[in-house]
Amino acid sequence: MEGPNQLRIKSVDIQNFRKLASVRIDLSDTTTLLVGANNSGKTSALVAMQKFLIQGASGFTITDITLANWSALNELGTTWESQEESEVEALSASSLDSVMPKLDLWLEARDDEVHRVSTLVPSLSWPGGLLGVRVSLETKDITETYREYKSERRRAADAVEAAAKSRQKRDRPVELWPSNLADFLSGQMSKHFEIRYYVLDSSLRKEAVDVAQPPQQLAERAIALTENPIRSLVRIDLISAQRGFSDPVTKSSTADDISNRQDSGRLSRQLSNYYKTHLDPNAMPDTKDIEAISVISEAQHEFDDRLHEAFSEALTEIEGLGYPGVSDPKIRVSSKLNAEQSLAHESAVSFLIDVDGDSVEDLHLPEAHNGLGYQNLISMIFQLMSFRDKWIRIGKEGMREHTRGVEPIHLVLVEEPEAHLHVQVQQVFARKAYEVLRGRPELGDSGILSTQLVMSTHSSHVSHELPYAKLRYFRRLPAGAERKVPTSSVINLTSVFGTKDETDKFVSRYLRAHHSDLFFADAVIIVEGNAERMLLPNFIHESPDLQYLNSAYVTILEMNGSHSHRLKNLIHTLQIPTLVVTDLDPTTNGERHAVAVGTNQVTANHTLIKWAHFRPEIDSLLSLQGDEKFQVEGDSLFKVRFAYQTQIQIGVNDTGEPAYVYPTTFEDALALENPEFFASLKGTGLTRKFRDAFKGTPAKPTADTAQTLFDALGKGKKSELILDVLSAENFPELQIPSYIYEGLIWLQQCVSKRLDASSQIGAGELESDE
Repeated sequence: MEGPNQLRIKSVDIQNFRKLASVRIDLSDTTTLLVGANNSGKTSALVAMQKFLIQGASGFTITDITLANWSALNELGTTWESQEESEVEALSASSLDSVMPKLDLWLEARDDEVHRVSTLVPSLSWPGGLLGVRVSLETKDITETYREYKSERRRAADAVEAAAKSRQKRDRPVELWPSNLADFLSGQMSKHFEIRYYVLDSSLRKEAVDVAQPPQQLAERAIALTENPIRSLVRIDLISAQRGFSDPVTKSSTADDISNRQDSGRLSRQLSNYYKTHLDPNAMPDTKDIEAISVISEAQHEFDDRLHEAFSEALTEIEGLGYPGVSDPKIRVSSKLNAEQSLAHESAVSFLIDVDGDSVEDLHLPEAHNGLGYQNLISMIFQLMSFRDKWIRIGKEGMREHTRGVEPIHLVLVEEPEAHLHVQVQQVFARKAYEVLRGRPELGDSGILSTQLVMSTHSSHVSHELPYAKLRYFRRLPAGAERKVPTSSVINLTSVFGTKDETDKFVSRYLRAHHSDLFFADAVIIVEGNAERMLLPNFIHESPDLQYLNSAYVTILEMNGSHSHRLKNLIHTLQIPTLVVTDLDPTTNGERHAVAVGTNQVTANHTLIKWAHFRPEIDSLLSLQGDEKFQVEGDSLFKVRFAYQTQIQIGVNDTGEPAYVYPTTFEDALALENPEFFASLKGTGLTRKFRDAFKGTPAKPTADTAQTLFDALGKGKKSELILDVLSAENFPELQIPSYIYEGLIWLQQCVSKRLDASSQIGAGELESDE
């Protein structure tokens, strides 16, 4: 088996952690970007890696356990209350541990790297390839946990019983801690649980992981490793989204304020820490360091002499005071010059001011006077540099005797890099962050040391800077989809378009140009033209029937009808409810005409033919009912509905049968359903032609009206018409074209089902920022 170029992390499987009941996150060789709508689990994934790989058992709380597992946890507690200690065997331990969070780290390695991963190699015949380690939160001593829980439950019950005897009956029963096992563990996790490590069998690794296909089960008698095998293999660093910057400490600052500000992300403090770690000449000094120390010492002596001279009069006065039983005190003032502290003050880092294009050194401002975005960018870049240099032991760090060998993998986690960054800077950071982490000659194209960057983001500007192969989409699953509580799944977008597909290039470039929020939306509306894109948000905002949809995060993406079908693979992979608003585009003998029923017209719209797979005949399309215009794929939560022009009833004909007109485009459909609005709409050009089309029949358009509107659209500027519509004082009275209104109502129902269920989130499901 041919192994990878170098040791790296292949994937991370997370179980029973918040909304991540069972997911796999495949990591790119370089940068992996976590995207998805709010509360989809992106932050939970980073927090899980942080707690399992950095903090350990002390970082976990009861709210980290997936809410669906709480019932099993409490059922076990109820069982314990009726059991004797002799009955509490290993079965109870396995039942408790089975609902606890776990993380499986899968590595790829060559067979010639066995010396690095020897603790994880399953057998002497291992040919290279996958190696796995499970990091599991487990009970330290099940018997001790049982004893303490039962004791506390008995104490609480006795207290309630005693209170009931001494007082009158209450309307509501009194509940004391702990009310159940989950309540008991709420403040006891670190006391009763610890992290354990197990070697996994790569032959049992599943191709995909989800709730229906959880990661492999450990053997009954699996033995935990005696040491943490990850510590020598992976160095993990984290940049949290909660990065704060503040003004220099003022006289009115409290002790807490000062403490908080000292812990802020000021570049001066980072420089000070970097100096202490990598540059301090007092740490294992060499020849150059001796020179630096001598200069500092000489400066210190000169400063001390000046201090003694300056304080001599005051010190002489103090020496004459005398103390009972003690000789007159002899006081000397000495200084201590400390380069590290000299870099920690608020003006240690300043920025030169450009005057007429020249940097003037006499004009500068301290770092706090620069914008937050600029400070944040510099701070994050410097943090990445510091992570990198500390990893490969640059400078003094590499000379310390206690320093361990360099870990072969550097995993860097960055949460929402876009915080406080301007759009252009977000794009630069997304492109350059990995380069910074590899920006040392010791690294370069090294086949020995790997760097893997994992970022979460809410920014479309960040997501569009990276190819789809590096994106991992977090999809929200409401209660009932896979479990009784909301969960999430993770979708790898590596092969969304297959390999070497021109469609991938087209969609990537198109979405980047339009800065679409597709990866963060609750629902998607794809429209065919600029007119729909401009008017639909206003329709949704103004309509009292669409207020639920108005409160959701809906992205509207404009794409010409001949290209909308190119989005099919991406939409179906993301499984976001989608409304596709398009035109009938009727043709007769290959030429475009207005809709004419019964004339064997066919549509030229690729979306209706290639995506929806409808029959191309216009008469067939007009006959389809609402429930025949949507498709369900994957699960019932994901549907795509197609909306196109339909007949508009204008009354009855001479025989009493309904009379219809047939619009062909969005603009004439809008006009035919709002004849009085357009009959009085002010404007020139196409607007005037539309107004003239309704002369004589302002409240009852005819087939001739429809033809006149269609002809006018072929020669006029639609943008002028739409601008006149938007500026009309009576715009709120405009009726949404029926075919679009039906589609929006349908989309609102889809979104409400997803969001109502997803919002039913209890303890353990909430994320810090999502």
